[in-house]
Amino acid sequence: ATIQNRNALTWSDDRKAAAFVTAKDNTVLRFAKNIAGEARGTGSGALDASFRQAVAIYEALGLYGMRYVIDPSSSYIELSENVQAQDYVQFPAQTLDYRAGDCDDLTILFAALLEAVNVETAFVTVPGHIYPAFALELTPEEAGRTFRSADDLIIIGEKVWVPVEATIMDQGFLRAWQEGARQWREHFPSGAAGFYPVREAWSIFRPVPSPLSDPGIAVPQSGLVERAYSRSMETIVQREIADRVARLEQQIVESGNNPAIVNRLGVLYARYGLYDKALARFESLSAGQREYAPALVNTANIHFLNGDYAKALSYYTRAGELSENNTGALLGIARAQYRLENFAEAERIFREVASADPELAGRFGYLGGSADGASRAASSADIGPAVWEE
Repeated sequence: ATIQNRNALTWSDDRKAAAFVTAKDNTVLRFAKNIAGEARGTGSGALDASFRQAVAIYEALGLYGMRYVIDPSSSYIELSENVQAQDYVQFPAQTLDYRAGDCDDLTILFAALLEAVNVETAFVTVPGHIYPAFALELTPEEAGRTFRSADDLIIIGEKVWVPVEATIMDQGFLRAWQEGARQWREHFPSGAAGFYPVREAWSIFRPVPSPLSDPGIAVPQSGLVERAYSRSMETIVQREIADRVARLEQQIVESGNNPAIVNRLGVLYARYGLYDKALARFESLSAGQREYAPALVNTANIHFLNGDYAKALSYYTRAGELSENNTGALLGIARAQYRLENFAEAERIFREVASADPELAGRFGYLGGSADGASRAASSADIGPAVWEE
């Protein structure tokens, strides 16, 4: 019998590529976790953590100098059409070491880096080509409210995926996303596109040990990654909200500055992390004689997110005085008091929230036990997102 090279693969089943997605390889883990840390606590809150980490890792690979190179003797374009032909596929650590690979190598690398930070991935195949996709932590309905067009996504059942072309890492994440979505739209209607979740493929083709052990890959400098990531996220956010901003601004003019519409525009900015623009809209509603309670709550939310809990408490309190039984204001008061370590008061206010809106309270249940020692120890980690009032 012939013993094949560890890097050998035949494309009789595209799921075989999952055996090369070595997410637990030390080199892969170190690269992925160093980069993903740049994204976890920053960027738009409307775009979930999986999306932000994928953007950061993709931009980091571009900074790292990763390039697409076709090996004439081992090309997916040619070999995928001959299921008996043997391909040479690189392990992720090898691709990082070489800083180059063909479409299958780069797809496997990106998938491995994402899986290393617990982002679910898949292989997308179209005639002569393979590229990755990653799953969002959003339902199709939530994705519909977050992204401007479902045509940019792959929706299968209740799971939403973002397709990303892996061969143009020097062009940035947005361009890669647009190209991945274009290829899916072009080939899916005719049945020429394949879709293979990596974790399902692992049940058949388990990852094998990488032949390259910790080659001392130098992760791109943190500051460079942060700047590239921030620029990419800003471009993506502007693209996603531009049409909605234009519609709301037109409605504001036509309505004579209707407070509800002005506030809605502020919330749109806030959801995408554009806090300066959001504050300008919210504060415009509290500059005159009549204050607008939802805008006060939303202003308080931004101060809360910025860590100014005393200022947030003052705005939540003003909103509560202006609008009785405002559960958003009450919840905000409880959260601010908790952060200020006034645990008994936080618990007392939270009981009012629980009585008025049990479903809302259920998302912040830790406040209900804020007076005991264990909860006080956890006060450094406020659980739950901002509750914006529209």
